[in-house]
Amino acid sequence: MSYSRFIACTLIFASPFVWWGCKSPTTPASSSASLVISSSAIDFGRVDVGNVKDMSVLFTNTGVDTLLITSQSFSSSLFKLADSTQSSLKIAPGSYLSDTIQFDPKDTSSVVAYDTVRSNAATMVITLHGGGIALTRSITIPASINFGNTRLGLCGDSLLGAPRDTIVSFQNTGNDTLRVHSVTPQSSLFSVVSYDSLIAPSGSGSLYVRFCPMQTGIASATLIVTSNATVDSSLTITLSGNGIPYAPGVGSVYTYAAQQLDTAGKPIGNPYQVTTNIIATGITYQGKSNVMETSDSNYFEVESDGDVSFYAPGFQTYPAGTVAGSGWLTLPFGSQNIQNMKLPLIWDDTTYIDSAGMSISLSVRDTASYMGMTTIPVGSNPFTTSHVHLIEDALYTLPKQKVYIAAVLDFFFSQDLGYLATRVVVINKLVTTNTTRKLTNINGERRVLTSFNLR
Repeated sequence: MSYSRFIACTLIFASPFVWWGCKSPTTPASSSASLVISSSAIDFGRVDVGNVKDMSVLFTNTGVDTLLITSQSFSSSLFKLADSTQSSLKIAPGSYLSDTIQFDPKDTSSVVAYDTVRSNAATMVITLHGGGIALTRSITIPASINFGNTRLGLCGDSLLGAPRDTIVSFQNTGNDTLRVHSVTPQSSLFSVVSYDSLIAPSGSGSLYVRFCPMQTGIASATLIVTSNATVDSSLTITLSGNGIPYAPGVGSVYTYAAQQLDTAGKPIGNPYQVTTNIIATGITYQGKSNVMETSDSNYFEVESDGDVSFYAPGFQTYPAGTVAGSGWLTLPFGSQNIQNMKLPLIWDDTTYIDSAGMSISLSVRDTASYMGMTTIPVGSNPFTTSHVHLIEDALYTLPKQKVYIAAVLDFFFSQDLGYLATRVVVINKLVTTNTTRKLTNINGERRVLTSFNLR
């Protein structure tokens, strides 16, 4: 028997590669089976590192006997059969079978390898080629989030309004899907409402973060974002915000159950309803520039530390329109720094001549004490309030008598509501002469908030 050897080679241009695919030397076997391979060279192209690409090859038996493929072996571990049981095949005359080869790149290198196919017809070699593409997943997100001024109470009670969430956009500038594993704030004042966890290559997602201040002032924390990013898989974002008390807007309505009181603070007559509206905000009044006005002609301003300044109109003197003891009373609802101590707010001594030519002296004193925190129910909802006790008195000294007017007020201010939850006022007038002493109740009232509608 004579033997012949030959090599059939093909020059293949497959951008970006130029390489040779060669049919291996074949040795005729005594079998009359004949193996024909659909391609002597397979180019997998560029494949993302971490992914696997499949390519099919067709084996045809053009002989008259059964073709037995006994084995396939690969010169590189980056190539293999998708189904290892397909390394041995039996193909009837005139039939064909398909086999699947996989390429699993580990880096960006260009690889040439060989699949040696042994059979009872011939031993043939398939040239394999492929290259890896590095997968990148990159997250681009702001380094800090500033919530700015955020009012107290919104997270705790839907009646006060909806919390303001900050929406942050982030991008995946890589060529592979970005998976966000976790977003974890390091303080209970900040919470994550939701976030997009799968971001396509060159895509973007959203992160919803909420700030729930528990007190006035600056708060800060960090937010840790973990992902499968190929660089910076754990990022730290700085969070900050400023808790501020609620300042009611124009149109806010407060409805009270009211009751007249006697000199001992006991109820007189039938209860009635009082409604107070906020009719102006941000106005300039008596030296202050961010003042609110109510429908019952009260003026107040919520200070940055949560204290509240009320304007006291003072006491009328002569001539008409002249007053003594007027001014702003800043009550320590928020700062709470005057607990169990009296704070002199207004101190005014005035002497004037009335219309009858009588000399009158007037002494005005206003003092306040912070009493503590208490819970006031409004309907079925409890609200924490700050209690301040205020005493406002005036002493008129005339030639033959003294008139002492004393107002005792208890204010319960709710930072959440931006106004008073309860107000108790008892005003008494005491007139004394050399022979008489008479106490008269001028006005007394208790107001308890029953409902509200904030703006």
